[in-house]
Amino acid sequence: MTELCERIQYDYDITVIAAFPNYANKIPEKYKGKRFVYETYQSIKIIRVKVPEFDKTKKGSRIRYIIEYFINAFWLFLKLINWM
Repeated sequence: MTELCERIQYDYDITVIAAFPNYANKIPEKYKGKRFVYETYQSIKIIRVKVPEFDKTKKGSRIRYIIEYFINAFWLFLKLINWM
């Protein structure tokens, strides 16, 4: 996905909605306590949404992660199109 965005970034205005990074089942400190974090990579806008820390070995934990990502990404989408 990164390569695609890098290739087309000068032809299109790109905004990516992504989850907070989750390294070794831990969310980095700079993301904690926030619902959305706005970042830029080259000329690509990245909006990271809050997700819970999760254990990749437990099915329930993964389902909760997916549901919370979907809810926060959808909330952000509504906010971006000025519904909220």
